[in-house]
Amino acid sequence: MKQFKIRLRKILSATITAGMLLSIIGSTVGSAWLPESYDKVTPLKRGSDVVARFVVASDAHVGNNFGDEKLTSAYEFIGKLGGADALILAGDLTNTGEDGQYDTLMKVVSENTKELTVERDGFTLSGAGAAAPVKTTILSMGNHEFHTNVSKATDLFMEKTGQNPDGLYWIEDKVPLIKLSVNDKVDDHDYTSPEGEFLKDSYDGLKGWLEEIDRSGYKGHIFLITHIPHPTGFDERMTELMQKYPQLIVVTGHTHDSPFTPKFIDQSKGFTEINDGTVGAYYRDNINGSVLIQSEHNGSSAVMFDVMSDNTTRVYRLDIEHGKIAFEDEEFILDASDTAEDFKYLSTPTATSYGSNAAAPYFVKGDDITIRDMGNYSAAELTFPKATTKTKYNYDSVAGYYVKAIPADGNGDTISLTVADDKSDLDYMKVAFHGLEWDTEYRFEVTAVNHYGMTSAEPLKSSGKINVGTRPVNRDTKLLYNIDPSIGVYDDIMGHASDFDTKFFSVDYDETIGKTVLTTKGFSTQRYAFGMDEFSQIQYGCTIETYVNVRRLLDTQEIFGNSQFTSISFGIQDGETYVRLNTMLEGTQTICNAPVNYNEWVHMTVTYDSRDVRVYLNGELAATGKAAGGLEVPFDDTSLPEYYFFDLGGRRRGAFEHFRMASSSKIAYFRVYSGVMDDAAVKSAYEGRNDSLNTFAFTDVKSGDWFYQNTLYAYANSLMNGTSSTTFSPTANTSRAMIVQLLYNMEGRPEVTYKPIFTDVKEDAWYADAVIWAYENGVTTGSSATTFSPDALVTREQVAVFLYRYMKDYKGEEMAAGAELSAFPDSGKISPYAGFAEAVSWANGVGIITGKSAGGNVTLAPLDSAQRCETATMFARFHKNFVL
Repeated sequence: MKQFKIRLRKILSATITAGMLLSIIGSTVGSAWLPESYDKVTPLKRGSDVVARFVVASDAHVGNNFGDEKLTSAYEFIGKLGGADALILAGDLTNTGEDGQYDTLMKVVSENTKELTVERDGFTLSGAGAAAPVKTTILSMGNHEFHTNVSKATDLFMEKTGQNPDGLYWIEDKVPLIKLSVNDKVDDHDYTSPEGEFLKDSYDGLKGWLEEIDRSGYKGHIFLITHIPHPTGFDERMTELMQKYPQLIVVTGHTHDSPFTPKFIDQSKGFTEINDGTVGAYYRDNINGSVLIQSEHNGSSAVMFDVMSDNTTRVYRLDIEHGKIAFEDEEFILDASDTAEDFKYLSTPTATSYGSNAAAPYFVKGDDITIRDMGNYSAAELTFPKATTKTKYNYDSVAGYYVKAIPADGNGDTISLTVADDKSDLDYMKVAFHGLEWDTEYRFEVTAVNHYGMTSAEPLKSSGKINVGTRPVNRDTKLLYNIDPSIGVYDDIMGHASDFDTKFFSVDYDETIGKTVLTTKGFSTQRYAFGMDEFSQIQYGCTIETYVNVRRLLDTQEIFGNSQFTSISFGIQDGETYVRLNTMLEGTQTICNAPVNYNEWVHMTVTYDSRDVRVYLNGELAATGKAAGGLEVPFDDTSLPEYYFFDLGGRRRGAFEHFRMASSSKIAYFRVYSGVMDDAAVKSAYEGRNDSLNTFAFTDVKSGDWFYQNTLYAYANSLMNGTSSTTFSPTANTSRAMIVQLLYNMEGRPEVTYKPIFTDVKEDAWYADAVIWAYENGVTTGSSATTFSPDALVTREQVAVFLYRYMKDYKGEEMAAGAELSAFPDSGKISPYAGFAEAVSWANGVGIITGKSAGGNVTLAPLDSAQRCETATMFARFHKNFVL
């Protein structure tokens, strides 16, 4: 018998009032990323002494974080500056190397490049012609191009871009440029290993191309474009080779350096290295090894080079976000001459004098810090004036601020926060200081720091103080999510839809624990609808429970959540289970670790009470940590939270971030509770780890009822709802309206247009759409030409007839032979209408109707009214056998 599958989808509405959203956001989040207007950009003069002009950028990350918009803006800004001979994109072109992300990337490239021809997929992608801002665009691969499929990443890059990953180019046939794509293996990325036809050993390739340039007689700077900075991706041989060419200018990406970092040029390695920042992701500043992450909606920068006829090269740092050159008052000129040694020196200003000219920032006398309570988030918003610098030059510019919250009574721990200067035209900073301890009064101090680690001599001290109040704790545990395949569903049993995909998981029975489980297939992501209403219930108290068997060691394996964006994630790394929490509002991560064994079942529970994290393994406390404040809500400027990710990490707006979990690992269930379990409750959960959890709150359906599992299944799969929020009414009879609604639900509720077909089916009736759909698709007819009789009760045999006709007439399926019914003493009571006996025989043969016990006999009871529990059971059996 042919089976068919229907994909059921449930939509969870996530609602939030404007007042609630504002109370969470405060003033720390801006609007969607938009560059400033380029209308007033002054073109950069290009004299006859400019041999070639080109721009290098990296980290477009198309497919995430407005990457395509930022890349489009980069082209536009280049055009406003007067255009360029080439734009070179040095890796991380896409966010995860997926097919559709390449399509978006190449659409932007083709619309902004004069000369481009890519033949693929049966069509030719052409350039935009003379009006485009750049003559050519050169592309290379970064580590993100390998995130989706390592083995096929290089082939996909060549197919989509029409370019080889590596090679020697001559810009305007005059300036040599070598590009090296990352050779990405399973977990690391570098430039040292062979990978495919074109990604041969990078040392041999680089050596050959440098020797080719030598043979050409070229005198001047040589440009090497890589994604990973030196020395991270380079072995000792390549370093020694590069140091033989002091005229080498290595341009890198990957680090997302801020366009305002004056130290973007480094000549300490024997050649020049320049970081181009990021054109499509967030940017960051580095101060003495401390990373200051800027807003992820900001950040769009690149580096422009003018190679001059006198063998010097002028360097311009492009601030694409603000539409200007970042160091407009200062020149960066790289010298060149016939003597190779002279290539080492940066002329104006010199590498040494640039930093020595800097002076520490300072605050003006009388400045103060304004403090605002952020409500029940254990946080305060601080507003303070920006520090002042000695000169207008960038070497004096403020990189960021060290902020301290100090207990006013001198007791307790000082909490520190490091924030980057927002580089806006405003003369003040606003900072959300999170993680304050409850019931503690704080004062604040701010110290300014420049890019060379020089700090203000005196910190700015707040004249006021703040106490954020008493800690809210939710101890009343309520189950929000229960993903348990042993009950027979992939959607959350509580009613949240998933994107279950069998290419990521298989469903198997594990004899060790006696449960049906999900088995992983390597790279995978499973997400479940999760909205603001759920996050509001776990912010100040939650419990996460899961039962897993991880088959082997990988560097990073995520069980659920996402360590970068969601409030809480749970995974396994280097032989230890780890829990990551992000606390309100723009919080730091708290990480707890505990050892875990591989290739055996482990019960894991984590509780969080807005102050303490507790990690339990197999019912016993294994690790603790501090994370004051409450969980961070993973929203951005354009979307509220939509998903929680189960098995592996995923980005909050749907573009998956592939960590991975070892193939053949098993997951028995994943549960999220509001409220905090105590030690005894965690122990009890561990002791009942092999049990399926009752997850719907109908007071009239008990776990010992014969219809319990099938009623739960019908409810969990959105086939049937309760008659109220607490009752299912299992012994109530089933009406014709209920039956067609069940079939309509099973079909996925397709959209219909109401028509007044039956006088007793009004447009506002809860079953109206189902009746119209059933009638128009031949699933059923009315009780007369003008009536449907929605309240008329149906019998057990009529339920069988509805399902039989749905399969045979609507779905066009070949039906299995029916069972012999003579063993049932009341088989002769089946109605003589056409098809009734055939339908009941079929339903019995495939296990949908198995009979009722009455007076010691098992009967069909074909004419009995079908109780709701019987209807739920028959539809559940049908759904398991013929839909899933």
